[in-house]
Amino acid sequence: MDYELIKKACLRQEGALKLKAMSSFLVLEDVDLMIEKFFVRKDNDHASILLDVFGLLQGFFVGVDALYNLSIGSTKYKYNININQNKVLKQLKFIRNDIVGHPTHRTYDDGEIGFSLIDDQTVSREKLTYTTYIYKKNKEQKKQVRTIYFKELKDAYKNEKGILLEELTNFLEEQRDFKEIKPFIAYIFQKALIQEYDMEDLNKLSSEFIQKANIKESSNHRFLWRIRVLKSLYTWKDDKYQDVISFMILKQLAKLDMIISDTLNQPKTKYKIKLPKVIRQFYLFMDKQSNSIELLQNINDIDHPLFISDIEGLIKLSPPKAVKELLEWLKSIKHGPHAYSLGSVLKEYKKRK
Repeated sequence: MDYELIKKACLRQEGALKLKAMSSFLVLEDVDLMIEKFFVRKDNDHASILLDVFGLLQGFFVGVDALYNLSIGSTKYKYNININQNKVLKQLKFIRNDIVGHPTHRTYDDGEIGFSLIDDQTVSREKLTYTTYIYKKNKEQKKQVRTIYFKELKDAYKNEKGILLEELTNFLEEQRDFKEIKPFIAYIFQKALIQEYDMEDLNKLSSEFIQKANIKESSNHRFLWRIRVLKSLYTWKDDKYQDVISFMILKQLAKLDMIISDTLNQPKTKYKIKLPKVIRQFYLFMDKQSNSIELLQNINDIDHPLFISDIEGLIKLSPPKAVKELLEWLKSIKHGPHAYSLGSVLKEYKKRK
């Protein structure tokens, strides 16, 4: 595929944004060379393998960063890329930090300390196993064993890179007209205000965006991903917290408007969304916990190693009964989109400060 359209779009940017975008192209080319070299090298002594593994993991990490900057450089936004929806690459940042970044002393947001030990007996050019021990106040909190398969990482990275470059090229081929989508989001929002949820509205919204953006239905574009989150919220029922679920639906619809508004270079619609009582209570509680704000960092990511421990950390701060029950509800959630939606609402406290 010819990527000249992406390069031209990057060159139209100004100042640092242009240089950042063009450097991303160069980095991606270098990372490709590094990856291919790793899989053809024959040195099998322990030191050579470790040297190459460290370089490979750092290369993947830098490559993913370059993909984000390329999206921003060509479209001004990162909406086209969503690495967190790639289960393999999502773990890359944890793996890279555990092995290459801070294996002997990794500090987590909640004050825990991690140490990672590579199993020397398993290191090869195919895989690597390591164990992470996490301590708090000199007491072991958890132990986690991970095995990394390098070809799996390579395939996931190549696939994500190919999809992004193809979607950016398709998007830039002609002027995309999203004008009709913005009022349709407003229509769905008004229905959601009275808790009228029609799945066909979301199907129509998804189809319209896919056609206008010239992307595949399976794309992880952030607009489509948020529609998938909304579909999950539409069917979520809870006798105690239905008002919170309704609030989360409105917040996600406002996020869709933000993406389209940015794409159209128009002001975002100022939707008025009333805070549920228990969310307001949570924010008031956090007003008194200025030293514990970092515990909010991971509570919208059910796959994060600290998802549960950070919620437990908040509970240990002795919140009011209603807030404690809300946090226990979040802790009990097993469905990623639900945990993301509720955790993001609680995490927004950080943006209010």
